[in-house]
Amino acid sequence: MYREIKYRVWDKIDKKMLTVRALLFDKLNNNKLITILADSEDNKFTKAFTNEKYSYEHKDIITVPFENCSRLMQFTGLIDENGVEIYDGDIIDMGYGKFEVKIGEFYAYLSSLGKYYIMGVYFKDEDGVDVPLENNKGLIVGNIFEDKEENE
Repeated sequence: MYREIKYRVWDKIDKKMLTVRALLFDKLNNNKLITILADSEDNKFTKAFTNEKYSYEHKDIITVPFENCSRLMQFTGLIDENGVEIYDGDIIDMGYGKFEVKIGEFYAYLSSLGKYYIMGVYFKDEDGVDVPLENNKGLIVGNIFEDKEENE
């Protein structure tokens, strides 16, 4: 199964979601992530989130510290009922509650196999049970960062 690999980040200063254009790594320093280049939704500006040791000089790019962006949020390869792409960290309304979408290992249960770990896209329901997320299910209603902003 093919899934497009793409990311986004939350800009903590401008309080907007940005689309990641490129990830730059330092090959001489264990391939450490050194810069995230991210575009605004309207493509009016690009920001380079980086640390003080590295600088990204370009007339059309705003350089800001790493601390000003969230963790990377990866595209899950799934879409909601309205065709909206689902990312790690999105809040999805399943009709019986709103839950944070996660990518990673989670417990699954099959009557024939019992409880086992699986890697994939899931959410924890109101009882704390890991529930695999299916394509074209639920509605994206926000993300963990917008939700935090509204509750502060």
